[in-house]
Amino acid sequence: MNKRLRKKKHLGEFRQMGFSAECRFRSGLSNAEFDQFTDEFIAQAIEAHRLLFGGGGSPDRGWSGVVCRDHSHDSTTDGDKAAVHGWLERRPEVESFRLSDFWDVWHGSDPF
Repeated sequence: MNKRLRKKKHLGEFRQMGFSAECRFRSGLSNAEFDQFTDEFIAQAIEAHRLLFGGGGSPDRGWSGVVCRDHSHDSTTDGDKAAVHGWLERRPEVESFRLSDFWDVWHGSDPF
């Protein structure tokens, strides 16, 4: 397969690796607190590091999603994962969380 097709199909050197994130919240988290947490997560842990997050959830069920690099063919790095980990670890709303190993976000399956 030529380079143009590999790029278009996110294969070979254009494979894009990301990771999954899953979070559970402390009991009694209000919808307003959940919305504020989500807004701050996107602004501070995701967009501040040029990442994207696709997922969702609710205060009582928690949330889960995929973290990948924004608008490029780059993969996420250990530094990106450490930034998300550190941000979640510092939040009082979070009861527990986990981050997956890196996986191919175009052709793999979510490890959770």
